[in-house]
Amino acid sequence: MLHSGMASKLVNRYSSVTEVEKALEPYVAAAGNATGRDLTTDRTLRLAEHVGNPQDSLKVIHVAGTSGKTSTCYYITDLLVRSGMKVGLTVSPHMDSIAERAQVNGKSLPDDVFCDYFSEFMNLIESAPEMPTYFELMMVFAYWVFQKEKVDYAVVETGLGGLHDSSNIASRPDKLCVLTDIGLDHMHVLGRTIKEIAMQKVGIVKPSNTVVMHTQSNEVMNVVQDYVASRRGDLDFSVVDENLLFQQRNWRLAFSV
Repeated sequence: MLHSGMASKLVNRYSSVTEVEKALEPYVAAAGNATGRDLTTDRTLRLAEHVGNPQDSLKVIHVAGTSGKTSTCYYITDLLVRSGMKVGLTVSPHMDSIAERAQVNGKSLPDDVFCDYFSEFMNLIESAPEMPTYFELMMVFAYWVFQKEKVDYAVVETGLGGLHDSSNIASRPDKLCVLTDIGLDHMHVLGRTIKEIAMQKVGIVKPSNTVVMHTQSNEVMNVVQDYVASRRGDLDFSVVDENLLFQQRNWRLAFSV
């Protein structure tokens, strides 16, 4: 919650999630000028730097893949919460409310708390070097909220791919990377082949990171193993019973974290 003195100084003040969503409309439009194969994390990094690089203060569990990302993120979060940790969670896309993009312990913040945070954040970025896209803004906002909330871990789902995804500004050596099943998706941006798409997904791996995944096709595993080795990272993978249902497979992956 904002102190009363701080609230009175805010130029932008949002009192409902509906007002927040309305305020975000110009940033949705801005995405049309900043998407495509040449998109990098540079813009997101500049925005993050403007608000103090909150991602650098967080232990991040970064989840990428084609299918199963969201459920795996929720499973990981639930397991950590049950072990006594305070956990931030951001997923994309959200299902019911924009507030799902900055959850604590698997639940959206109360509307008044969310709006207070959003109001403060929007005032901070008024003097940002450039207008961010919707996803850039909401990703940096999530990291910023998690820093404010002093979470023990931040569980972060990629939005599109991984290598150039705005979530990929998290680069600490202790980041844990989780790769769900990789297949053909967003081919107009990520590539036309499994190899190209796998390279985008594994791009979340930074130097010295640990990677957890199930064994997948040779085409995927060859890309992942080579990339992780080039980053001097550690790769943990397991052979999973192919008769497991889809969500059972995701649960097993989360449990292995």
